Amino acid sequence: MNLKKNAKRLIIGGVAVVAVVIGVVSLNANAALHVKSFTVTKSDFKKVTEFNSNVRSDFSRTYYSEINGKIGNILVKEGDSVKKGDLLISFDSEEIERQLLLMEFEAKTNQGNYDDALQANRKTAGLYSEATNNLTVLNQQIEDTQNALTKAQNKLLEYDYDDYAKAQEEVNRLTVLLADYKELKAEMTNQKASSYTTVMTKAGKEKIAAVKESNDYNYERTTTRLNAAKDGIRADFNGVVTSIETTAGASVGEGTMLITLESTDDVVVRSCVNKYDIDSVNEGQPATVKIRGKEYAGKVTRIEKMVDPSQGSGVGVEVALEAPDDNIILGLEVKSKIETANLKDVLQVPTVALDSDDDGDFVFVLNDCKAVKTYVELGEQNDDMSRIVSGINAGDVVVWSENAAIKDGSEVNVD
Repeated sequence: MNLKKNAKRLIIGGVAVVAVVIGVVSLNANAALHVKSFTVTKSDFKKVTEFNSNVRSDFSRTYYSEINGKIGNILVKEGDSVKKGDLLISFDSEEIERQLLLMEFEAKTNQGNYDDALQANRKTAGLYSEATNNLTVLNQQIEDTQNALTKAQNKLLEYDYDDYAKAQEEVNRLTVLLADYKELKAEMTNQKASSYTTVMTKAGKEKIAAVKESNDYNYERTTTRLNAAKDGIRADFNGVVTSIETTAGASVGEGTMLITLESTDDVVVRSCVNKYDIDSVNEGQPATVKIRGKEYAGKVTRIEKMVDPSQGSGVGVEVALEAPDDNIILGLEVKSKIETANLKDVLQVPTVALDSDDDGDFVFVLNDCKAVKTYVELGEQNDDMSRIVSGINAGDVVVWSENAAIKDGSEVNVD
């Protein structure tokens, strides 16, 4: 009898426990979900995108020899940092002085040749002019003498014996004079002919004047460069030596490549931006670059208009640093951060509150203690926040749960 009572108590007790458990489960199933919330307001929005980058100089110069000479000393090595005005390469000073002496001798020789040519031309021109003028006079004199001689010869037939001797004397005198004039004419004719071939024409004068001008220019140019070379090759700006193409003691010709210097006053950081991020990058955007533990400010100054084949589908973007210094090492790989968005008074929500399905992006908006599924149009996103273009308004409260899935219309309890 007692065993039955005990068994009955156990059964009743078990039923009671089950009922309690079922009641608890039922209560938990109807309990509101604890969620986090965010009140939507208009505020400033920034997005900073980080890129792998490479430090480069935005300006470089290759120095070439401006003289035919010999290298003296090379005072730098590749990779050395130099200041504006530093001596990089010197030329052999003795060789320079030797060439300057030769230039002086050559200049004097050229001037002498020019003067001699002018003097010779003046002499030849004088002879030609003399012969031309004399021939004009002689032709007239020969004509006059010939006429006089003819008259004198005709009068011989008219004179008596006593006058004949005087007339014959006149004929003899005129005959001798005419012969002299003709001989002199022959000499002047030869003089005119010989001098004519050596008298300078206008073109000839212009030619030797052009040669002199060319010689003078070459002298001035070469001596100026030789004198300048005494001071050697000096840096025009602060920079880093990236290439040396000669050696001490080497003979070099004009135009020989000597040394290349890249500026550290004009430094850019180049990034290769993929096709997804390039849409948000624009010239003028502020940026920061950390180089060897120091942060440098800059801005986007160049976006290449073609894809870099060596970087797949990436597009080259350059950020110019505002205040580069000696801390910078060219060629170093660094991280650059570009402020790709800076918007004023825009709607935004925590990115963690966003979700999506086949119909688009959505958030849950709190309405009478229930989570209402609301689709939104997204704008820019950063690591923490997302800009909302449309779908919700300022003052709306969005909710989300980090531990459980929220369903449309679920009752929620805001923590």
